[in-house]
Order: sequence, then structure tokens, then C-alpha cells
Amino acid sequence: MSDTATSRRRRLPLGDERGFTLVEVIVAAVLLAVLSTAALGILFAAQRSSVNDRNRVAATNLAARELDIVRQQFNASVDGPRRLADEGSVTNPHPLAGGTAGSPLVVDSVGYTVTRSSRWSLTGTGSSACEGGSLVRYPTLIVTTRVTWPNMGSVRPVTNSTVLAPTKASSLSTVASYVAVSVVDATGAGNAGIPVTVTSGSETRTGLTDTSGCATVPVTPPAGGAEYTVSLHAAGHVDVAGVAEPSKSVGTVQQGQLIAVTPMTYDRSGSLTVQVTGAGVTAEDVAGMELSIYSSQNTGSTSVVQQPLTGLTMQLTDLWPAKYGAYLGSTQPADLPLAEVPAGGAATLTVAYAFAQFTVTDAPPGGTVLAVPADDTSGCSSPRARTVDPTAGSLPPGNWSFFAQGAAFGCAQGPGDIPLEPGPNPALAWAASTLQLTNVPTGAGAIWAVSATAATGSCQVPSPASLAVELGDGTAAAVGPVPLPAGDWYVFAAPASGGGPAVGAACPSAGVVTVRYGYPTVQTWETPQVEVRVTGVALARYLVAAPSTISCQRLGSTYYYSYRVDGATQNRTDSWGSPSPTTRSSTTVTGNLPQGTWKIYEWSKSGWMGSCSFRGTVVVGVNGPLTLNGAGSNNSVGP
Repeated sequence: MSDTATSRRRRLPLGDERGFTLVEVIVAAVLLAVLSTAALGILFAAQRSSVNDRNRVAATNLAARELDIVRQQFNASVDGPRRLADEGSVTNPHPLAGGTAGSPLVVDSVGYTVTRSSRWSLTGTGSSACEGGSLVRYPTLIVTTRVTWPNMGSVRPVTNSTVLAPTKASSLSTVASYVAVSVVDATGAGNAGIPVTVTSGSETRTGLTDTSGCATVPVTPPAGGAEYTVSLHAAGHVDVAGVAEPSKSVGTVQQGQLIAVTPMTYDRSGSLTVQVTGAGVTAEDVAGMELSIYSSQNTGSTSVVQQPLTGLTMQLTDLWPAKYGAYLGSTQPADLPLAEVPAGGAATLTVAYAFAQFTVTDAPPGGTVLAVPADDTSGCSSPRARTVDPTAGSLPPGNWSFFAQGAAFGCAQGPGDIPLEPGPNPALAWAASTLQLTNVPTGAGAIWAVSATAATGSCQVPSPASLAVELGDGTAAAVGPVPLPAGDWYVFAAPASGGGPAVGAACPSAGVVTVRYGYPTVQTWETPQVEVRVTGVALARYLVAAPSTISCQRLGSTYYYSYRVDGATQNRTDSWGSPSPTTRSSTTVTGNLPQGTWKIYEWSKSGWMGSCSFRGTVVVGVNGPLTLNGAGSNNSVGP
């Protein structure tokens, strides 16, 4: 080889000798996976189709076998036609080798159910008994077979029929009366192979509809007739109202009479999957919302029914084949999309979800606005409560109740049971609530209101003072009206914030006042009394409660200023004490005292003066009952 040839070979490009890049390998693998998946899908579909075809062939052969056996029985004797007709509807009457009557017929490990129905065809003035045919002397016998098997899905059963004509010599005298039942599907066509049951108080007869959807069931009513009822019962079927086993009254059937029942609608049921979609929507947002279902066919007074949503996806089953629509709430959109639910099939609908948008005005300042579903009475403590931005509120559509929650007023009720529609809603105005006080004690200090949930009953102005509302300066006998959030308020008189009585002291109080939402509340100041119990009181002693400014001493010759512990005012020395030591059997004395500070004494009446012993101090606030240990000499109890 020359040097020139060798040099030319060395200069050949090396590109033809390179392998595949990593990207090319990944792309090829993805394409292979896609093609393999598609091929497997086609393979599985073909396999399912092959299995269904094999099952239908076997079912067709079993149906033909049953009809062949029936023909033999029909012609075996003069009484054969009557016997077949009298049997009505039977299941698996002729087993395969090794099987038993009534059990499924097993072919290639698949159990088939063969249902056979025999009926007389009474065609006098109409084309069939269901269309007005009348009773004739020598009818023909129609035998229908229906074959089903497990896991059929949407595959229809195999149905075969034959017509057998008996000779005039056949014995037909026991066939007295007939009930002709017509069954139509969702298209209005006759529905073949539907089991029919006709019952009275003492008789039950069955049959199958033929290819025209008619089943003529022989019955034997007694003299004078009997009331009969017809019912349908096929697995996976419903009527137009969604009833799986509908029934209808036939009325009275007389001997020798044919009654044709008004056609009954019955078809394979379908299902509808409703999917709720929308930006940010969650299952919690839609839980309990009303989903309206529209049906193009119905038997009631309305074509729309409501049911609560259980999640973002909801499946409706046992539906009559028809067109369906779905929407949230009660207002049907003008362009409602519809989906066709086929007999034995399924459909899917998508429902668009939109939040309700709104604003809240005049809510109590210093608090958080909460929204609670209107059917929830838990208020601010509800686990379903949602925080609302008053300037840009957003909630799931529905009925809501609103509350304000703040340190100064606890949980204040607001607008209740407010319907919110999807999209923009009108502004929500918070109605004003006010409190006006009359008969206010003057000179006792400023008048304050503290949320009852935060009140301690000590009449102490909270710190910071912003947790209380000053209603008045204590110089007027009437206060207000003053704006207050709705709720329960503890109202009392005390010096301004920074001073005030010490913890444990008492003060004039109007007790707890309820301010109603959206109403002016007017309250008369009435100082409440609190139950006080004093233990360890000697049975021979009276009990005396004196204001803290008065001691148990003689004032003048025979008068004292004091209160008995039961609250009755007394000023005669000969009537102190309650109950009387001569009637009391307990060492505990119970009574009521107004708010304030009281000194408790035991009184021993001796002559016209008597003597008293100090037992302790009771500081009466808003809370009770209070219990003082009277066995000591200087005990105290307070709020």
C-alpha cells in the first residue's frame, strides 16, 4: 500500500464511529415505554373482548339447549303445555352433567344462570296481551330464556324466545286468568328478559318479558277476584325514579279475565361522577354544600334534586339513563352543561367553584372577625370558625354567621345566617349595639363594663384599662346609651384606672348585663345579692351581719343598726338572728347579703342587751356562694 493511500485513510472523519448520546438513549427509552403501554392497552382490550365473546357464545348455547329441552317437554304429553305454563319462571331447571337443579351451570369455570319463563300469548284484538289482546280459547305458549354470568359489566344478557302451539286436545282448563305486564327501557322500546313477579294475598307467580317487553303471567284468583301487585327485580336496573325494585298495583283480577298493566319503565342503571374544580378550593370548602342535580327525565314535580357534597369528587349511582347536569347552590345557570348517562354506563361532569367575595363594615374595633357556618351554634369556639379579612372577605358560598373576638369583649355576636352567593356579594354591615343604665349610684366612682368572660368579680379595673369600657364618670344617675359589642358584661362602679379598690374588696355592681346584637339595651341598676354561708355557729346564738363601718355595739338605749345574714333589715334587739336558736338544728347558717364588706358577729341575747363576739369579715362581690368559717375569731372570705 502506498504512502498516499495510507495518508488518505488516516484523514477520514471519525463521526461515523461515534455511539448514541445519553439524551438520545433516554428519548428512545421513553418512546419505547409509550409504545409498549399503548400496545399493552390494545392487548388487554382485545383479551377482554375475547373473554366477553367466549362467554356470550357459551350463554347462547345454554339458551338454545334450554329451549330444545322445553320443546321435548311440550310435545311429550297432552298435559305438557299446561305444565310448562303453570311453572311460570324457573332458574337453572336443567343442570349439566354432575350439577344440581337450581345451581349455576358451569362451563370453562364460569357459572351461568339460566332463567326460563313460560306464558300464554293472548292475542285477540291486539298484537299482544300487553297491547289489549283478549283471552282466547286456544292461545300459543311463549317460552323465553335469559342467561347471565358473573362480571358482565355493561354486556347485555343473552335472551332467546320461541312460540309453541298446543293442539286443541291439550288440557288448558286450569289456566283461568292473566296479568299482562309491559316493560319498556329508556328509549321506549320493549325490554326483554326482565323478571316479573305478580302477587296477591295467597299467590305469587313469576315470568320473564319477551322480545317485545311483554310478560303474560297466569294467575288463579278465587271466586269474586283478588287484588294483585306486580313488581320488577333485575340486578343493576332501576325505574325512572331510581327505584331498584318498582311495584305497581294491578287492581282486582276476576276469574277468566286478562288485565294489561300500564307500561313500566325499567332499564340498566348508570352512574355519574361530579368533580368540583376551582382555584384554591379544598374538600373542606365544599363539605356540606348543596349540589343540585338536574335530570332530563323525572317522575316528580321537579327535575332538580339537592344533596350535600361530601368532597371534591362525588359519584352518583343507580341513575336512570338520561341527560344530567350539576351545579352548586340553588340558582341554575343559563348555560348548564349536560352529560349523557347511558344504560349500564357512566359519565363525568365538571362543576366550576367560585368563592363568595364580600366586605364587612362597622365591626367592633380591636377584634378579629370570624365566620361560622350558620348551622353551627358553637360561636367563636367552633372548630369550623374561619378568620375573615373585613376589607376583602372570601368564604365558600352558603349561609354564615359572623362574630367578633377581642380581649376587651370576648366573643361578640354579629350578623347571623347570612346567605353568600358565589362571586361578589353586597357589603355586610355590622349593626350597632348599645347599653343604657338607669338608677346608677352616684359618688361611688366611675362606671365600668368588663366582659363577663374576663371579670373576676373583684371590681378591679383591668390593667391595661383598654380591657374595660368606661361607661360614665359616676356623677349621673343615668349612663348612655354607650356603644358596646354584643355579649355579657359585668358592670360595676370603681375609681378610675390606676387607683381602684384592692383585689378582694367589694364595690357597687349591677352584676352581669346582656347586650343584644343590633338592639339598644336599657338596664336598671339593681345590686344583686350573693349567698353567704357561715359555719360553726353555736346553736344557742343568733348571727348578725353589720356593715363594715358599724360594730356590734349599743346605739342609744335599745336600737342597733344591723342586717341578719338572711338579708332582712332589723334594728330591734329582740328580733336579731336567723334562724332562731330555738328552732335551728344546724351549726351552719345560710342567707343572702348585698355587695359590700360585712362584719359577722355571734349574738347572745341576755336580758335586754346581750353580747356579741366577732367571727370574721365577708367581702361580697359578684360571685358566690361564699363560705366563712365562723368557728374562729378573725377569719375572712371574699370574691
